Amino acid sequence: MNARDLSNDGFTLIELIISISIISVIIVGIYNIIFISTKSMNLVDEKDEYLVSGIYVIEYISDEIRSADLILPSSMIKNLDKMYPYNLKFVILNINEGNYDYVTYYYTGKEIVRLNCKLSNANLPEISNFNGYNKLDIGISNIWNTGLELNNNMIYLDFTFEGTHSLRIKSGINIENKIIK
Repeated sequence: MNARDLSNDGFTLIELIISISIISVIIVGIYNIIFISTKSMNLVDEKDEYLVSGIYVIEYISDEIRSADLILPSSMIKNLDKMYPYNLKFVILNINEGNYDYVTYYYTGKEIVRLNCKLSNANLPEISNFNGYNKLDIGISNIWNTGLELNNNMIYLDFTFEGTHSLRIKSGINIENKIIK
């Protein structure tokens, strides 16, 4: 048997161990890249969901405010602040052919809910006249500085969404010619 015949017999044990080690390092690296990419993608998806939800809620409420005939402070509606202490501090009033349509919103601790009341007279309603229970969004964790600010005739909408990370969405609507004080 000569030296040339021994070199063609295959891998030595050391070569095999080194090959397996190199392949293992490569596989662990690829797994980590996939794991981190998946986690990042889930985080981006969560923030996108919050953003879409937040924009929807703010645009929905803003559209109602802009199309309102009048805006009232929540304190003008009997028992509203008492029954719903986390209301958004304003009531929207639309008057159409002698019908008075009142709309308000409140925060339950995880969602924004819309209530409305329709009357055929100009008397201010009590909160017991309000009905409906339309959920605008689930996932809001805080309403911060949301509400009516009488000093500068603005309604501020300021919502935070919480999950793995948080996202805060804010908007201000000028209501100078619509407010009843």
